[in-house]
Amino acid sequence: MSRNTLKRGVLPGLLVVIVTSFLSVPSLFAQRTGNGVESSQDATRGVALEIGRSLLRSLIEKQPTNAELPVTTSQPMVPVPDRNTRSIQPVPNTNNYYSPSSSTSNQLPSQLIGQTRPLSNKTVQLGRGEVAGLALTQRTGEELNEWLDAAARDLNFQMQPLFVPDQERDELVRQLNGRVSRQYLLELQDALIDEDADALDKAARKANLPQAQREELVRRIAVTGTAKRILRKLRNDESPIAISYQSRQLKRMLMAKEIPAEQRESLNKELDKIMAGARARKATETALIQSGTKLDWPSGAIPVIYSPSMEQGKYYLLNDYALLVGVGEQGQMTCEMSTVARAIGVPVAEGEPVPEYRQTDSNPLNGVMVVNPEHTQTAVNFMVAGRTYRLDPGQTQTINSNSYSLVEFDRGGNYGHARYQLNKGVYIFVPTQSGWDLFNMPYQITLDNSENPHDFHYAIDGKRERVLAYESKTLNSESPFVIVFDRGNGQQLSRKILFNGIYKVGVRSTDEMWDLFESQESESEMPATLPLTMATFKPVAPTPRTFGR
Repeated sequence: MSRNTLKRGVLPGLLVVIVTSFLSVPSLFAQRTGNGVESSQDATRGVALEIGRSLLRSLIEKQPTNAELPVTTSQPMVPVPDRNTRSIQPVPNTNNYYSPSSSTSNQLPSQLIGQTRPLSNKTVQLGRGEVAGLALTQRTGEELNEWLDAAARDLNFQMQPLFVPDQERDELVRQLNGRVSRQYLLELQDALIDEDADALDKAARKANLPQAQREELVRRIAVTGTAKRILRKLRNDESPIAISYQSRQLKRMLMAKEIPAEQRESLNKELDKIMAGARARKATETALIQSGTKLDWPSGAIPVIYSPSMEQGKYYLLNDYALLVGVGEQGQMTCEMSTVARAIGVPVAEGEPVPEYRQTDSNPLNGVMVVNPEHTQTAVNFMVAGRTYRLDPGQTQTINSNSYSLVEFDRGGNYGHARYQLNKGVYIFVPTQSGWDLFNMPYQITLDNSENPHDFHYAIDGKRERVLAYESKTLNSESPFVIVFDRGNGQQLSRKILFNGIYKVGVRSTDEMWDLFESQESESEMPATLPLTMATFKPVAPTPRTFGR
């Protein structure tokens, strides 16, 4: 189906049903143990929403789907071939009611293949990051060195209670003098002076120090030596990589040491400051000095310097991996690892945004769609409005919304027949302990505004809503969402179609306006499904329940 066809409104008149498969007969929903058979209550656990999203996108964007179900924990996974959704021609049938014959009755799968799991927004003026320039970079470097000296003094002061003092070392040597050989005593003394934990452990063993005393002394010397190496490397302006390595080691030692939680947290904060400051200092030494140069915003966590020498709200790049932010005269000099978004108060997004949705209808699914995923490895037959349809594994069937939405089908085996009155939406066939059954597949999205200091305004189905600053909102629907929002200039409205997943609110640095970006964290997982109560052939059964409800 082409995009042009969709634009003419064919898809809004189609009802979409997704068919997927699972174990059906009771014996197939059992797991053998050493002494018998244990029923699996999770045999009909949810179908992955990725199938529905991929199939629908293939219809809208004319792209083949490659959705893949997670591997089941009870049965080996069968390799998943590509599944291209395609319409199935209905087989004429003059019967008003479903009368399965040998050719149209449904067979149940032989094994479980897979398991299921106001529109005005704040104007943004971002552009590319401007380089600080020579004079500002030099002044920042001087301020940063003073700040690092103060951070080193703070760390040294807080670490004093954990150090092994010189008096204690001298006392230990004095006690061992005459009790051990002179060679062993000298080795022990050198290890204490060098604050070398490994050498101390070997010397203490030779000197036959009691185990508990030896282990405690080695731990304390390791903490003392590591902390002093950090301070020495910082004072000598050594590589930030080496400083970070020693700092992470000291953090691990502090985690294993029995000290109050508040003290440990305070020390960890000092170490974080020193690691960020060391990287920031290196950035000032390698900064681009041509004022007015423009750079793309760096991604991920970078060293950010907050300077009281700069006007609040101003920010400059030192190079392509460090940022300088003004906090005004009332602010305090500090340094931390952060993202550009957090530092300047604007969520600068990475990658490409969700593409614009050109369909004029507010809802792309005004009918019903039927799909039988490849994993079923079993054909499914059903009847709608006197016509019998056959779906082979991996095929889909769209049904005109003007047709009767009464769906009738054979449950397979000796489980009889079922008929359901369906509303518009997406439905899937699932083999259960009572044979084939129908479930409605919902859609769930999360609008992630957690990095935005401003409310995000949008509209869905003509209803205006907003996501508060630094918050997220989760929405549920029986069909994909069509969302409309202002991009920040009060003139250009953006229209997107959203399926399942997390969509981050962010700003594109290329045009300085708001957009939605699909998060890499998106992992749709459907809760375990509950089989529907078997419907009698007459009267018509209610609409099937939603997965997991």
